[in-house]
Amino acid sequence: MPDYQDFSRGMSPSMIRASALQTHTDAAKRIDNIQAIPPLYVQRRASSITIGMHPQHRSRSAPGGGIPLVAFVLQSGGVFGDHMVCKDASGSIENIAKAWMLRRSPWVGKNEGRNGVFVTYTSYGSTGRSRTVRVSGEDEDQVVVPGYVTGDVIYAAPLQVSDWVQVADGITAEFVDANVDARAWGAIRAV
Repeated sequence: MPDYQDFSRGMSPSMIRASALQTHTDAAKRIDNIQAIPPLYVQRRASSITIGMHPQHRSRSAPGGGIPLVAFVLQSGGVFGDHMVCKDASGSIENIAKAWMLRRSPWVGKNEGRNGVFVTYTSYGSTGRSRTVRVSGEDEDQVVVPGYVTGDVIYAAPLQVSDWVQVADGITAEFVDANVDARAWGAIRAV
């Protein structure tokens, strides 16, 4: 167990245990070596360290201008059938509705025709990262590509109050994923 000792101004060197001094020195070195993975950054000052989100990731405009997009960071275990749990730049937790085509509830049990192909949605994984669909009489397992990874930056558009999305029992999303990473369903193929 590390040897901690409170230091106070005016202590004589003989009052400081060598092991405690080594523990504090090691801790200071670890703090000084903290690295951040974008979009986060580390700012060091003489008496403090700040970890935050780069200003260029806090708010962006949608392509062609218009609605500002807000950057969020996907949290561990934060992917569900119709939404994701993310943190904004201030550290507040937000429920972000997935893009319409990536949600679970609008499609379960539906027969959907698109581009001449009829798809029957037969089942979804509990997180909404996988599904089974029936295409032309054959079952096809699909996953969201690229997959969701903890720490992903999710750019989302704020919704007007009248457009807030009920994404689960008692959970309402005030933002919707703008899907700037162009996630889509992709068939799992044997290699």
